[in-house]
Amino acid sequence: MFLVLLIALQPIAAPLAAPSRTLSVCEVLADDPTKLNGKTIAVRGLLEGTEEGLWLSGECKSHLVTRGLSWGNSLWVEAGSMDESAERSWRRCSDKLTRLHARLGRDRILVTIVGRLETRESMDDEVVQMPYGLARAGLGHLGDSPAAINVVSVRDVTVELAAPPVMPSRTLSVCEVLADDPTKLNGQVVAVRGLLQKTQEGLSLRGECKSHLVTRGVTWENVLAVSAEAADENADPSWRRMSDKLTGLHASLSRERVWVTIVGRLKTLESMDDELIQEPDGLRKAGFGRMSDSAAEIEDVMSVQDVTVERPRPPGSAASPTAVLLDCFGVDANTVQP
Repeated sequence: MFLVLLIALQPIAAPLAAPSRTLSVCEVLADDPTKLNGKTIAVRGLLEGTEEGLWLSGECKSHLVTRGLSWGNSLWVEAGSMDESAERSWRRCSDKLTRLHARLGRDRILVTIVGRLETRESMDDEVVQMPYGLARAGLGHLGDSPAAINVVSVRDVTVELAAPPVMPSRTLSVCEVLADDPTKLNGQVVAVRGLLQKTQEGLSLRGECKSHLVTRGVTWENVLAVSAEAADENADPSWRRMSDKLTGLHASLSRERVWVTIVGRLKTLESMDDELIQEPDGLRKAGFGRMSDSAAEIEDVMSVQDVTVERPRPPGSAASPTAVLLDCFGVDANTVQP
């Protein structure tokens, strides 16, 4: 009730003046974006997004610099307080992306956003002195953007679909991916086989390796994080088939050893050194997964293949005649697919 009364008591804003022309992100950031603070502008750029939020980015030849600190060529997109009209334009944008099977982070999505630009009073106010030096205090996630745009409408959506991915020619083990430097495979579509595991931290693919990847004295687990939330729509049936197979076998990830081959795009940071953070008590992992303890992640999952279930043999139980026969031919009966 208090929130409703508070909104009702707010002064009615004057109609926003329509911008006379469309600016690029680079034009907004070219000199001093605080000159446009509070003004309604139309700005065109690449729409990008992560779990942290949305940005409108430009492909600029230079960067805005404040007291020696360089800013990224992007505006934070503030979409949390839109009216019905703005929400309708977002839905139209989202519907178009769905029809085209386009995805943020993979395809180039150009949009024009009309909205009110927000900055600090001056660019000097967007930089603060910290014990370790100067730090950004701008807008958006971690204060990393020099300006934000409060959305009024989204229009002129143009999509440049990425080229079809090059499918892998062979299947790697988790151990092969982590053997040397997984960043060499960053961005590539890979087929990786390993033990599928599910914990409170999420899904992962584990390898049974003879050694571990070590970076600056820090040892990584032989595990790849699996981003199932970002699964390609074509992967959904394969996930369901795997689930149906486990259900039919009365098997579970927590009890049986479930081997799978996952086809997806491998994601790492620029270098393994970037996956470590120096803290007062030593180095800390900053990799992937909920605990940031995986050196790499399989994202954009395209399919789950070759599901094999190994059932644990009860202690002291004798092998079946079939298992003995298979063992003579060098085949482990526990790995035979039903």
